[in-house]
Amino acid sequence: MNNHQNAIFHQITNFLKTPLALLGVDLKNFQFNKICHFANHPYLCKGLRMNKIFLALLLIITLNTNAVELKKYTGLIKKPTISLPDLNGKIHTLSQYKGNIVLVQFWATYCPPCIKEMPSMNSLQSKLKKADIPFKILAINMAESKAEVEKFVKIVNPEFTILMNEDGSSIQQWQVFAAPSNFLINKQGEIIYTLFGGVEWNSKEIIKKITQLSKF
Repeated sequence: MNNHQNAIFHQITNFLKTPLALLGVDLKNFQFNKICHFANHPYLCKGLRMNKIFLALLLIITLNTNAVELKKYTGLIKKPTISLPDLNGKIHTLSQYKGNIVLVQFWATYCPPCIKEMPSMNSLQSKLKKADIPFKILAINMAESKAEVEKFVKIVNPEFTILMNEDGSSIQQWQVFAAPSNFLINKQGEIIYTLFGGVEWNSKEIIKKITQLSKF
């Protein structure tokens, strides 16, 4: 690596310590030099903020996190905010969806679990609509261009709202370090459950939890 890439690598190493520790990774024995070969990846040319975000995503996606179920949210952001445009330029705020159970997902076109689970998200939304449960999905793209996202949407056909966040500001605000990152929000706008990683969203267990949440 040249001096610039080496500096990026060391900053990425420090950036990753907290999320890796949260995932239960033994940092004393974890060899950070194994990620050096990512330093020539084209995404590392997009600036230090995206360098860190992308590499964190790559590592966390490939780690065995066992994050396959909704867990009680224990973070500090109790009532988060959103003010982002959809692909047509319309601004969406989280307050507009008060009274609904909202699944906020942070995703990327290069994230295999994100791609795999989107059909089950379509199915979940359809099932809850038939059950007359107020439920919405807001899927926030993680700092990619509109052209990249539009190309992806034409192939995958998500039936829920896709929001753009090209500068990555919401990633930092919501303290996101994995793709996909999911937050289930109650009718009052509070984060109740979270899930890092892919899952079959139309499972009986998840539908049951959302149904229970809709009663309050």
